[in-house]
Formats: sequence, C-alpha cells, structure tokens
Amino acid sequence: MPEQEERIRCRYCGSNNFAGTATCWQCNRPLNISQTAAEPQPAQQPINAVQSWPGNPSVASFASTVDPLTADKAVIAMGLIFPFVGYPLGIAFMMLDDLRKMQLGKSLLIWSTIGTVIAIVGSLMFMGAIGGIAGKMLPDSGGLQKMMPSADGN
Repeated sequence: MPEQEERIRCRYCGSNNFAGTATCWQCNRPLNISQTAAEPQPAQQPINAVQSWPGNPSVASFASTVDPLTADKAVIAMGLIFPFVGYPLGIAFMMLDDLRKMQLGKSLLIWSTIGTVIAIVGSLMFMGAIGGIAGKMLPDSGGLQKMMPSADGN
C-alpha cells in the first residue's frame, strides 16, 4: 500500500495542501511551512468562513449576498424534481472542503433519495390506474372460461 503524503492545513481557509507547496491552492495565501511546533499557532477560523482580502474581493461580495435559506430551498427542489441529477451533484458537493457545501451535498443526496421513492411510487400507481382503465375498456370475451369446461359439462 503506498504511503500517504504529508498534508498541511491552511490557517486562513482550512483547505488541505501538499507539504511541498508554498501557497494554499484555494486562497493563494502563504502556508508558512517553516513554523516550528514551539511557535504558537494562530487561531484557525471555521472552514466555511468567507474571508475578504485585497486579491479576492469578488468572493466576499458574492458570499454576502447569498441567502442560506435559498440554497436549502434549491437543494430540496433539485432533489424532488430531478433526483437522478441530484445524486452526482450531491456527491461532488460532499467532496469539497467547505463545510456548508458538504452539508448541502448531504441534504441533496437525502432529498434525491426521497424524490426517487416518490417517482417510483407515483409510476406504480399510474401504471396500476392505466391497467384498471384498460381492463374495463377491453371487451370481456371470457377467453379462459370458454376453454375450461364448466361444472354442468358445457
């Protein structure tokens, strides 16, 4: 089994980086690999915190306009209306480093499963209704009864 490479967690955004890199892949800030264990580590912010710095003002302005309730409603609608699209999207969101996106991915998988069950039950009910209507519309020719002799011998 191959050995796992050492990873370094960014102290600014919390993303996972390879040990040999000098800057974070997500926020592009320096990782300060030369810190020793004796030096105090700065307090780590939550992973889902959006940070504003001069090099990336668009992320902060976008994140401040997003309503979390809207994202939850979108996840429910996606899972119920398009459950088979929701499965791969939910799995993809669960692979991201952002805690909020991981939660949305898990919710999307749950709502996609509920949407799939509703679609299967609805399809079975629809087929049963069509079968009942078709059975009433077809003439009763008594196919099996003509082939089988009756008790009186006819």
